[in-house]
Amino acid sequence: MRYSVSMRILIPLSLLVLAACGGAPPTSDAPSAPTSPFTEIPTGREDAPQVFAEADAAFRAGDFVRAQRLFGTLFIIAPGFNNGVAEQGVQATCTAMGQNCVFPLGRLTFMRDAYYGQFGPMSAWLGQQRQDFDYILDCYEAAMMSDFGGAITIGSRVLQAPHPAYAFHANQCTAQSRTAIATIERQRAADAALSEWRQYAPCMNEHRVTLLSAAVDQAWDTFLNTLPAYRACSEPLQRIIDAELLMGDPRLGMEHDLVWSNMSEVDAILEDEGPAIERMQQGLANLSTNPGYQRASQQWQALDARESDLLRQRGDFERAAAVLAGSARAGVDAQIAGIDAELAAVRGEKRDAMAAINAIRRDLGLSSIERP
Repeated sequence: MRYSVSMRILIPLSLLVLAACGGAPPTSDAPSAPTSPFTEIPTGREDAPQVFAEADAAFRAGDFVRAQRLFGTLFIIAPGFNNGVAEQGVQATCTAMGQNCVFPLGRLTFMRDAYYGQFGPMSAWLGQQRQDFDYILDCYEAAMMSDFGGAITIGSRVLQAPHPAYAFHANQCTAQSRTAIATIERQRAADAALSEWRQYAPCMNEHRVTLLSAAVDQAWDTFLNTLPAYRACSEPLQRIIDAELLMGDPRLGMEHDLVWSNMSEVDAILEDEGPAIERMQQGLANLSTNPGYQRASQQWQALDARESDLLRQRGDFERAAAVLAGSARAGVDAQIAGIDAELAAVRGEKRDAMAAINAIRRDLGLSSIERP
């Protein structure tokens, strides 16, 4: 916490007393650096050209805190100096430090009004007025240090200050602090949304392509089988779009609107083909409880596994036959012939099982498939 206004006035007086009593503080050839990063109320002895020269030098040296403090002094003592260079300098330091300039400029404006006696002579201020003045400066200073919650707490103490200018600045400081908090929260939400977007946008697009292809081919079973995975990826994106968390975000560019447009294509299919999709959903639900379909599917799966095993055996015998001759080769060839006969029988049974599967599907209004 900085010194109160009364302390600001009393400190120079105390130094004079010490000097008069022979107890002057130690001196140095180099001027002591201010202990506060904020502009203090000027003494009235400052020279505007000199203050500007020091501020400009500090800015060029990259000491933006000191430059802002000095430009602030110039803003108070000579606001019109060099066509308003003081305010331009404060704004330049704000930009350099990534600071919201409404807080330092609000603070400096309030101090300038006090400096020129807008609130009466400081020496005549009552205790409450001094305290309220300090609260408002503390509010601005907390906000300048990004302690926006602290700024709101401090500024709220003087929102109903008797002096209109005090109440105005207290309300401005707290309102702008709330705006700053809201901006930070929006940015955090946008950052989290962007991470979620990067996670789900690729899989949404992959499943979207499958859905569009299935719709063109009228393969509604494929469409419906893909739809849950598509929705798992698209719904988080839709929530982000509806909440406008990334609208206009330069990190996405046109991708935001493109994703919305792409998902709208699927929405249009769901709306236009609603009756067909509903029939397909009902048909698929009936398949899951149809005992004939389940038996035929299980039979086909078993036959498919047997076919794969026979093909593996045949390959083994073919490799053996390649290095054999005579009677040994004849025995292997016989084995291969037996496998071929069994393969033919298994494939015939698979065709019958698939025929039964597709017959049931057609009865339920579903399209034929090549494998269950």
